[in-house]
Amino acid sequence: MSAKPKKPAPSLAATARETGIARETLRSWKAQGIDIFNRAELLKRAEARRSSTSGNLGDLKEEKIRLECEKLRASIDREAGLYLLKSDVEKEGVMLGTILRAQLKNAAGNLPSQVCGLDSPGIHRVLVKEFNNILESLHHHSDHLPHENI
Repeated sequence: MSAKPKKPAPSLAATARETGIARETLRSWKAQGIDIFNRAELLKRAEARRSSTSGNLGDLKEEKIRLECEKLRASIDREAGLYLLKSDVEKEGVMLGTILRAQLKNAAGNLPSQVCGLDSPGIHRVLVKEFNNILESLHHHSDHLPHENI
């Protein structure tokens, strides 16, 4: 008997459409650790939020300003380098993975001749040196990342 494949989580846009909750609000809730794909919890939170405002113009304006401030804070934090865009992280991960694969293939070709005839401590020294070279190469290729903020 085979296990059923797990259904992928809906996208943020799909969740926003289904629940009528703005994507920015969903992102904010997600950052707070709330499961944004739990529809019942989202609707409960949205209803509690709606009932907390009386619906008068002053309350609605205050809520709108608060949401705009959250959005602006997130934008400022991204520009300050405190957060990285997911797409940038994914691109960087692909690039570093490609470099790592090439480095490991190269090492696999070079290592046998370097360790042939060595004792255990000698093999260890060669491997440590090779691994350090690979790590330095990865670090060199990722110099443009904001390391101090990670």
